[in-house]
Amino acid sequence: MKVIDLSHRLEPDMPVYPGDDPALITRPRTHEEHGFSATHLNLGAHAGTHMDAPLHMLSDGPGVDWFDAAHFVGRAAVLDVSAAGQYLGAEELAEASALVTETGGLDFLLLRTGWDRHWNTPAYWKDWPELTRTAARLLTGLDLRGMGMDTPSPDGLNATEAHLSLFRAGMVVVENLCNLDALPEEPFTFSCLPLNIAGADGAPCRAVGLLQDSPEDHFPFADAPS
Repeated sequence: MKVIDLSHRLEPDMPVYPGDDPALITRPRTHEEHGFSATHLNLGAHAGTHMDAPLHMLSDGPGVDWFDAAHFVGRAAVLDVSAAGQYLGAEELAEASALVTETGGLDFLLLRTGWDRHWNTPAYWKDWPELTRTAARLLTGLDLRGMGMDTPSPDGLNATEAHLSLFRAGMVVVENLCNLDALPEEPFTFSCLPLNIAGADGAPCRAVGLLQDSPEDHFPFADAPS
């Protein structure tokens, strides 16, 4: 089995969405003073690689704890849109429908823009690739549980239209992914298990791709249609 880590590391002073509170990671208990170590986290639910639940934008939408854990593990594929510009429209996502059909159905579609190369730089938070209204609606018609991107958001800065389209279709959104270029062209098992926080509109997650490393490896979602 091969596990591809698709998550940025949580660390002090890590970048957060403009306007969000900074992530604070401290160690109030240390081996030297207390004989053991204890780490304290004070960060937003949307810090780092995380999952947005529909409650994030819809007051009556389901929160993180509304979903069964199995909802966040499923069959996925990557669509490479790294050659596109800032706006991802129907033309840039034209292959999405064919990809879902040819693979026999997917639970998650991950859009690889290559934007994760800017992580930990000011450029990451400026003019990242975003979905147009048409592209977001295209994704809602593919019978997916969710979609993910290696950018801060499927919307531009302080915009919400793409999120709203996806959430109204019952989809979840995984943001700030990385290493999507390490994933294969064929479908694989994707896991984006969020922390099970009561009533939360989102949560950090350790997103990974699970790949078959040998014929003996078997993952229930990678090699069979949903």
